[in-house]
Amino acid sequence: MKMTRIFGLMIAVGFLLAGTSVLAGGTNTPTPVVIDQSKDNVPSELKEIKALRTAFEAKRDAYLAAQKALIEKLKGATEEERERIREQLQDNREAFLAALREFREDIRHELAEIKQIIRNHDKDILLDASTAPHNPHHPKGGN
Repeated sequence: MKMTRIFGLMIAVGFLLAGTSVLAGGTNTPTPVVIDQSKDNVPSELKEIKALRTAFEAKRDAYLAAQKALIEKLKGATEEERERIREQLQDNREAFLAALREFREDIRHELAEIKQIIRNHDKDILLDASTAPHNPHHPKGGN
């Protein structure tokens, strides 16, 4: 029983190793771009999204701080002050939700532009591949 289990594991490892060598040798895909969040090596297409996110995070933090301060005021306020503070809380919330809708729309717009850039890049890669000289001796017919 123990020997069959070991033999089965050896076969599985063999298949895994054989599969990785086949995958590594036959692909012509470019390596993916890795973005290091701690550095500023972000591609130019993504810099605007990063700026939008940073600006929105600042608005969010300001909103949360203002709401927290108003809630603290609410605890020791008179009935008239409470009504005024509640209105301020509601106004702040509505302004924040409007900013959130605007942020989401800006992100959608930027993502659409990035998708278009990617599509154009993919088309350029296909066009370059189609105009490359044909090598009849290559197993796949390419270079």
